[in-house]
Order: sequence, then structure tokens, then C-alpha cells
Amino acid sequence: MEGTRKEDIVAAKAQVESARIALESERTNAANAQLRARDVERSRAQVEQIQNQLAQQQVQLKETNIVAPISGQVISKSINEGELVASATGGFAQGAVLVKIADLSKMQVKVNINEVDVARLKVGLPANIRVDGVKGQVFKGVVASLAPASIGSNSTSSTGSSVVRFEVKVAVTTPDNRLRPGMTAAVDIVLDQKDNILTLPAEALTAGDKVSFVTGNVPDEATSQKSVTVGLRNNAVVEIVSGLKAGDK
Repeated sequence: MEGTRKEDIVAAKAQVESARIALESERTNAANAQLRARDVERSRAQVEQIQNQLAQQQVQLKETNIVAPISGQVISKSINEGELVASATGGFAQGAVLVKIADLSKMQVKVNINEVDVARLKVGLPANIRVDGVKGQVFKGVVASLAPASIGSNSTSSTGSSVVRFEVKVAVTTPDNRLRPGMTAAVDIVLDQKDNILTLPAEALTAGDKVSFVTGNVPDEATSQKSVTVGLRNNAVVEIVSGLKAGDK
């Protein structure tokens, strides 16, 4: 009976040792599994990093093809071949101007109009444009836009007071390949227009819209002041609506 109990005890001890070994093995396997999980996560992070680098490289590769946003002619070049430029999408940089392109078939003239006159303007009014580079040629145009705010009052009038001016853009409606960006232009904006009317030189009028009207005969040529009704006027001529007739002296 005693021999049998000793064998049982030895067998039980062997089972305990076997169970302990199995437990250690399981613990080792669990630790290895955790290591493998961490390795998997690390590999996954590396894959995401490589994908991000690939996407960035693809963006940079795409930016090596420079595509103009409009059709036109190159009027200036800021960067020479071989120079490095900063990409506007690669960080907080604003990018670099490579070239300037202009559509010369759609020309505009920028003029600065006195605040007294700008209130009389509106988009769509016709205009006559003359440029110093093309003598004797009148180009047709139309008022395209009126600035909502003034450009400042740094200029000074003959009276010494500041003159507030507004930028007005006039679109050229008769394209001509002789027109170039940067040319000096003079613009006459037509507020109103009449044909076959009676006019007088503006200097012939005195205060109160009166004229010196010749009533006598040569050599006496007696004169009298006569009031007239005026219509359209500019700095050169005045429309006479009534009070005179063609041929009056």
C-alpha cells in the first residue's frame, strides 16, 4: 500500500511539473503573440507612412507639368530654366510667379475718374479710346466696371484741395493686334449723344447761359445779350436748344 502511494505522489509531481511547463509555454506564446501584434501595428504604420510619402511624391510629380489657366501670350518671365521654385501646395509658401500670360484679344483700359464725374457713369456706356502708340486711330470700348471704393486722394487739384478718384475699367470692343499692355490711353466716355444739333463754342457763353447776339449791320454791328437754353455740353462745345438759329452771328 505504501509503495502504491509513493508512485501516486511521484506521478502527481510529474503532472504538476508538466502542467507548469505547459503554463510557461502558454505564457511565452502569449508574450510572443503580443510581440507579433505590436510588429503588425508597426508594419501597418510604416505602410501608411510610405503611402503618404507616395501621395506627396505623386503631387510633386504632377506639379512638374505647368499648365496655364488661360490661353494667351506670355508677356513676362520671372523664372529662368534651372532655378528652384517653391510649391504653393508643399507648405505655407505662396508659390512663385513663373510667367505672366495675357489674352490680348480682350484688352481693358484702366482710367481714374474724378468722384464728381464717376457718379454719372454706369456699366455699358460706350467709350472712344485713343492710344499714343497708334496715332489717328479711335478704338471703340464700353464701360466694364466701376470700382466700389476710391483709390485714394493723393493727387491735388488746381485749387489745392485733394481730388478723390475711382478706377474705371473700359473694355475694348474692337480688338487690334497693335494694342499692347502698358500703353498710354485717353478715354472719352459718352454719357449721351445727339446728332444734327445746333452748337456753340463753350467760351461763347457767359454767366447765366447768355450770348452776345449781333443785331445790327456792318459796320455798326450792334450787339445785345440774349439768353439761350442749353442741352448737352462738354469742355469744348454746348448744345443750343432754343434762343438761336443756325447762321446767327
